[in-house]
Amino acid sequence: MDEIEVKASGLLNTNMTALFIEFARGVKTINPRDVFYKYQEVEKKIKELLKENDNAKLGELMTGFCTFMTTSMPKYEEQHLVNIEKFLLIMPVDTAALFISQIDSFDRNNPAFKYMTQIHLTLLKKSKNYKVNFYDKIVKAGEGSLPS
Repeated sequence: MDEIEVKASGLLNTNMTALFIEFARGVKTINPRDVFYKYQEVEKKIKELLKENDNAKLGELMTGFCTFMTTSMPKYEEQHLVNIEKFLLIMPVDTAALFISQIDSFDRNNPAFKYMTQIHLTLLKKSKNYKVNFYDKIVKAGEGSLPS
């Protein structure tokens, strides 16, 4: 960060550089991989975004998570499924819907479609909470019958 301060001070005045550095230090991004592997470690940061109603960052996180999942297709175990479920259930319905729309956007023969569908079906089968509080909500929202 010190190197940035020196270089930025040549482009900005000292006051502006200090403001920029303060901003940069305050920006804490959530790695989508951590949602999959270490959800408990990032849950607090996600809840802060929810509290701040930062829909832009929540949308970026969901998009990043879906991209990570569909490009890496990591092997998953029960704990990873729990992490995915917790993440999807905490998200606002319109943001969580990106998960389903991502699946639907793939060609049905695409390995990513099969991978994501398998996760979705496994969660539907194993978790009533996932079905009721994630999937059913998204279906209702799509039908326009979700209470406001």
